[in-house]
Amino acid sequence: MRANFFLLASALSSSSTALTRRILLARHGETNFNAEGRIQGTLDSSFLNLNGVTQAGELGKYLSRAEPETIGRVWVSPMTRARQTLSIAKAVMEGAGCVVPEGTVHDDLKEIELFEWQGRLKDEIAASEPEVWKAWKADPVGFRMPNDRAPLQELWARA
Repeated sequence: MRANFFLLASALSSSSTALTRRILLARHGETNFNAEGRIQGTLDSSFLNLNGVTQAGELGKYLSRAEPETIGRVWVSPMTRARQTLSIAKAVMEGAGCVVPEGTVHDDLKEIELFEWQGRLKDEIAASEPEVWKAWKADPVGFRMPNDRAPLQELWARA
């Protein structure tokens, strides 16, 4: 599951009396863990790799064109990878003349907690715990870890 992101709240006036709010979601760029096939979860030991830095810059370029004057608020996960992505995208946008509010760190935007799987390679888990891994892949909503925790349900309750 990939839930780590930052939010850009965009306010656009649709009429003189009504205000429509849009919420733009952006996931962090690729990390060293993503490239290795390693589960990050709530570990904060991964970082954007070169591809992730490029992706964050491209996000900034896109938002500079698509949302140059409409971003009113920004929330970001406390995870380093999400804050790196925001920092790079924001710098690109500001370089293009956009005004971007400072990001507010929101702890509940952290990635899904995958407990004892965090930091491990997906292939390693699939080989060492094949039935548990298959259950996770088949039904993430109803899945319960061997420790009886329900990662996706807990994420939804938090976020």
